Amino acid sequence: MKILNENLKKNEHEQINKILDLLKNVKLYLNTNDFSPDNMSISAQLNYLIELKNKIGNLNNNVSFLGCLRAKEYLESIFKEDFDLDIGEKAQGANGFDIIIETTEKKRLIAEIKTTKPYGKNRLGANQEKSIKNDLEKLVNIQSDFKFLFLTDSTTTEYVIKIIENNPKYKNIKVINLLESR
Repeated sequence: MKILNENLKKNEHEQINKILDLLKNVKLYLNTNDFSPDNMSISAQLNYLIELKNKIGNLNNNVSFLGCLRAKEYLESIFKEDFDLDIGEKAQGANGFDIIIETTEKKRLIAEIKTTKPYGKNRLGANQEKSIKNDLEKLVNIQSDFKFLFLTDSTTTEYVIKIIENNPKYKNIKVINLLESR
């Protein structure tokens, strides 16, 4: 089931509008301010990039929000129900699991979303690996009927699948690439 704008919860809709405003402001800035290193001092170049960075804000939180919204869409499609869950209520980056749902059959569902993209072409950095392993451990140690780890990068997905295949304690965690699943 595709989440269309009329199906968004109140806070989800507000967050989408904030992302749209952010993108409009960035586009306006890029269209009205040229970056021309040949004609700009180093100080002007630095100021240009600082202004752009300020306009973009914490892009990771917006990517994470959309990843959570996509995970909700996926879960609703496989469980064939509309969850009363407003992804926009929980701040991105806040402690705790990204998604906690009780199904209509009173089953508990826990999901974590990772938007990790490898620093290198085919290899995760040490902190990226540590973060993913920490999330796997949190999922293993929580009582839940369904456990999901949603990812947004194919290399990261392959990496996590190898970890799970090599460690039976992770066998109950379902790994899904949000950009490749329907």
